[in-house]
Amino acid sequence: MIKVNSNILLNNNSIIYVLCPANLKTGGTELLHQLVNGLNQIHRIAYITYYFEGKRSSFKDPTPTDFTKYIQEYRLVKDIEDEQDNLLVIPEICVGKHRKYKLIQKALWWLSVDNYIRSKGMLNRLIRYGVASWFKHVLLNDYAKERDITSFDLHLVQSHYAYSYVISIGIEKEKTVFLSDYINDIFFGNHPITDRKDVVLFNPKKGRTFTNKIIQMAPDVLFRPIDNMESRDVFELMWSSKVYIDFGNHPGKDRIPRESAMCGCCVITNTRGAANNHMDVPIPDECKFKEDEDELQRIVNKIRKCISDYPSEVSQFDEYRSIIKKEKASFYKSLEEIFV
Repeated sequence: MIKVNSNILLNNNSIIYVLCPANLKTGGTELLHQLVNGLNQIHRIAYITYYFEGKRSSFKDPTPTDFTKYIQEYRLVKDIEDEQDNLLVIPEICVGKHRKYKLIQKALWWLSVDNYIRSKGMLNRLIRYGVASWFKHVLLNDYAKERDITSFDLHLVQSHYAYSYVISIGIEKEKTVFLSDYINDIFFGNHPITDRKDVVLFNPKKGRTFTNKIIQMAPDVLFRPIDNMESRDVFELMWSSKVYIDFGNHPGKDRIPRESAMCGCCVITNTRGAANNHMDVPIPDECKFKEDEDELQRIVNKIRKCISDYPSEVSQFDEYRSIIKKEKASFYKSLEEIFV
């Protein structure tokens, strides 16, 4: 066995299983596939390993089409070899699923603090997945419990927000390692600032109540939702727009703010979650606002300024774009440090 870090022991034949919900395309599940791809690139034996849950699940082709470029093959939870030489990487959304494995080494990857907190509530599972799934999790006892987090050999954190939370709940610093992420290569390139439309983009799945108040205060501004779109379509929309606003929760370093910034959009957020620190969301302070009705007019004024003075305003995000450009190299450096 080779000690690749202070908590994990691997050899050349060790298998790394990365647990992932089937048939689900999100920023988080894309990152899980990117991890497997990265581990394979550094010559580790690693497989995306699907579990099936809720109405979306299907045993037929569980890999989202956009993610097939990351993996050659997959495994199912029944294929996991519960041996001490192997490693199971679990995202925080399915913490309790590690309990059935007794020998395998385990790492918990904190992609979303907020999702972990919600996953502890059985009512949330009832609402999200239905009665059948609720009973299944009760019977299998694989929902999240506070004691679960202390049983992992290693904690990987995607953001400084996650790091602060993990330390605050009593996890030792020696067990906590940064492993961030990177956005899809499609969002990189030279995006001219000319020929852009006076359009403000938003994610309708996050923070809709407060976002609606902003929209109502600015009837002269064209707002467009980013919803049910393939990566190429999202790219084209961002490339031709001027502003992206995000007044939802920020459970980690979200991808859409970074994607929109790389496509040349000005980014405006609230101060919730990871957006409350400059390390995770390094945009100008004047582009972050508290979710308060007293702030609505200031937010609308900033949106209008980003539209009317776009060339000047967008230059304020040069530092943000420079950091984003380095994230892929940083991700692979972290993989080498953690797993080699």
